[in-house]
Amino acid sequence: MAKGPDVNKPMPFTGVCTKLKEFISQCKLHFRLKGDWFPDEATQIYFALSYIQGRTAGP
Repeated sequence: MAKGPDVNKPMPFTGVCTKLKEFISQCKLHFRLKGDWFPDEATQIYFALSYIQGRTAGP
């Protein structure tokens, strides 16, 4: 797996609606710059979910 350029990890998303676009943009940047790490959409989803805190991703 190629190392690729350095990129900051996304800030954890806590459910604040005004921060959602920023969180998505940070994730998309990761997906583009570290493409080898994310071979499919499922991997991208797992990555994004790993940065969601609290009950934001659940019931």
